[in-house]
Amino acid sequence: MIQYLDKKNRLLFVSKSIGQVPLFGTFWRKGESQAKHRVKTKFLPMRRNRKKAENDLVWYALKHNLVPVTVTHEE
Repeated sequence: MIQYLDKKNRLLFVSKSIGQVPLFGTFWRKGESQAKHRVKTKFLPMRRNRKKAENDLVWYALKHNLVPVTVTHEE
């Protein structure tokens, strides 16, 4: 799983949205909270494919100098 920390110290990651149609997008959570919130920007649209959403996040992270995070387990 690809994850980054933004300048507000929020963890950004790709996850499946809730709903009947499976869509993937970039979400954030802060600290130990399990609540996730969608990152709403035209540069990180909802996608039907996880890989495309991950590619969007990688591009966004490079452009905004986000810090990559090492993951020890899958969501």
